[in-house]
Amino acid sequence: MIDAGAILACVLGPVWVAQLILAAKVFWSRRNIDCIKYRSPGLTLIALCSICILGTTFIVRLPSVYRFPCFLVLWFTQLGYPIIYLCILGRSLRFLFLYRLSEAKLAAALNTKVRSRLFKKSDVIGANIKKRSSEDSGLELQNLTYASDTSFPSTSFPLEENWYYKHRRILGSNILGTIIGVVVLIHIIILMSVQVVSPRFAVVPTIATEECMVGWEWIPHRFFVAFYTILIILLILLLRTVNDAYGIRRELIIMCTISTSIDIFLVIFFSVPAMQVVNPEIFSLAVALLPIVFFYYFMVLKPIMESFGFTSILQLLRFSSPQFTLTSSMESFEILLKNPSLFEQFKLFAVKDFTVENVLFYEHCCRIHELASNSSSFTEELQEMYTIFIKNDSRFMVNLNGRTLRKLKRMVSEGKFEENMYDEAQNEVKDLMFRNTYPRYLQTRRNNSMRWDTVAEP
Repeated sequence: MIDAGAILACVLGPVWVAQLILAAKVFWSRRNIDCIKYRSPGLTLIALCSICILGTTFIVRLPSVYRFPCFLVLWFTQLGYPIIYLCILGRSLRFLFLYRLSEAKLAAALNTKVRSRLFKKSDVIGANIKKRSSEDSGLELQNLTYASDTSFPSTSFPLEENWYYKHRRILGSNILGTIIGVVVLIHIIILMSVQVVSPRFAVVPTIATEECMVGWEWIPHRFFVAFYTILIILLILLLRTVNDAYGIRRELIIMCTISTSIDIFLVIFFSVPAMQVVNPEIFSLAVALLPIVFFYYFMVLKPIMESFGFTSILQLLRFSSPQFTLTSSMESFEILLKNPSLFEQFKLFAVKDFTVENVLFYEHCCRIHELASNSSSFTEELQEMYTIFIKNDSRFMVNLNGRTLRKLKRMVSEGKFEENMYDEAQNEVKDLMFRNTYPRYLQTRRNNSMRWDTVAEP
């Protein structure tokens, strides 16, 4: 008799692994593109490895559900899911810091005062900042309108007082990697203890191959799933005021909702014998595959499609051209840069896009020529711009190519402060805004059913 499960496994197994390897290669090769870069590529690849192992385990069990070693099911499942959840938590934490830092940079440029984790009441020139609540650390971006003060910003930016700026080292791969490694080690110790205590999941003298998904050995797994779900929900609450340009918060909510719903259903399913009218092993395999597929889509496939300009899988299947290239003309961009109201709206969008440094640098370069004729401390202002935007580890450091960076450093070291010294860097940053931030700005306005030429309307 032909084993349909064996045929299905032989087809799905190689296809699943092959397309995961291809997706991982494409994802990593495009890791410097913004829509992927801000999703923590390293953590995503770690999660992808766990997704690959879990999915392969489920597929292999299809033809021989009663002969697959239970201790492997225990290890793969109880170690794979926590790694995925840890990567989601790490990505979310890094995303929260990036957004709050971007807010803080704009607040600093507007001369607002940031105290600890709170934005206290302060005098703001050219902007109206509304404090959302006594425990909120963000800005009400909609109220940061319109044109800011035309004078050059103060040398004492309050950015260093921002809580997220003070603790930005948490974003480093060393700290996050160490934390994740320690937590994974704890899971391994717990799994080893369970395997030693439980004779049913022991490797010797016999290997259990039946009823792998039931038993007290799964209690730690259910506890940790509930624990990680609560942590993700708490992070979602912290991100409730975030409105990023990449849809990362929305993806987090969708993944958490689907995973939580399926986990609760499986706990009820295995706890109520009356519900197990079908083989619990096969049924649990089919249900457990759903969060794996959703994790894979939102963490890997969707960012890859966005990096090529496709906003959805339907658009990709229709082979439609990317929407954001339809109106991304330099003429339109020049109009935006010259319109004060449009430019202020574009600046606020850059906070969501994590590119506010570029917009602020461009803005101050434009002011340099105005200050050249009427400022008694023009040289000091040029030097201050270097300290704020160009110097290593500067507060608002912009990403310039090596040649431009070396040229500016040489001029500063030789004391050559000229009116046009930043012109080349300004053109470079302008090109970056045009190629990266501006298309996403247009796409966001289109998704909100707004015409780009009415953005400045009150």
